[in-house]
Order: sequence, then structure tokens, then C-alpha cells
Amino acid sequence: MARSEFCVAGQLILRKDLCSLARGAMVSLHDSIKVLEELLLRDINPCYPAFTVKVPKDVHFVHEAPADLFFIAYEDIFNLFHSRRLDYNLVRLYALHLAMKIKRENTPDIAIVDPYYMRDCQLAEGSGEREMAKTYLQQFLVDNKRNDVILLPFFPE
Repeated sequence: MARSEFCVAGQLILRKDLCSLARGAMVSLHDSIKVLEELLLRDINPCYPAFTVKVPKDVHFVHEAPADLFFIAYEDIFNLFHSRRLDYNLVRLYALHLAMKIKRENTPDIAIVDPYYMRDCQLAEGSGEREMAKTYLQQFLVDNKRNDVILLPFFPE
């Protein structure tokens, strides 16, 4: 049975005709989700399906609690496959991936800001996170003053 509008455990994320058009990592992710969901459905006490992401300390991302861990729900991956609005954690995961790739490949002159603080609710006047975001951004700019390009994801609500 093919999925349509909602994420349903144990069913394909994409219709079979669209699945045949997917390539590389998308196919691997699609197939992995299917297998993991089938395992969860057989479990006596299934848990909420999500991937846990631990933020490494060797990139300029916020890695103090509660920002050191975040979760990617299967439903967020479903939305990715269906070109729907992405949860900010999925964008944060991609930004982290790019930051790690830049570090690993020693790419000069590019830095990526952690989008953890870049939501309206955290940047609103009077929020406690606003000062933390300001401190983080100031330190990030000092640490990356030699970079020509700084990417800053932002999430208006």
C-alpha cells in the first residue's frame, strides 16, 4: 500500500512509481525507514520513531544542554520526501552535516551558523534565549572573522 498525505508506520514513504525515480542516499534512507518501522511494529512496546542526533563539540554549533541533542522524527523525513515545510531540526541536521563537511574537507572561507537560536520565538524581545543567541553569534563572528561567506539559516514563524 502506498502512502499519500500522512506518515503511516509500515507503509512506503513514496509511491512505488516515485520510489523508482529516487537515487542514492534517498533510496537508502527510504528503505532504512521502512525496515525500522517494520521492526517497531513487531515490538511489544514500540517507541516513538525518531533518530537521535548528538551535536559534536568540534564545530561551532551550540552543544550545551538542551541543544546538545535533538531528534528527527520519521514524520519529518516523510515531509522531506514530499517537499513539505521542514521541521527546523531537519534543517539543523543538514547545517551540521555541511559544517562537518567543511571542517573535514578543510574548505576555506565558509562557515555555517548553528540555526538552534534562529527562530522567532527565541529571538523575540524579552526572551531568555535572545541574549544567549546574541552571545553565540558574537563569538561565532569573532571566531570566523576571516571567512568570506557565513551561512545563517533562520526560521520565521
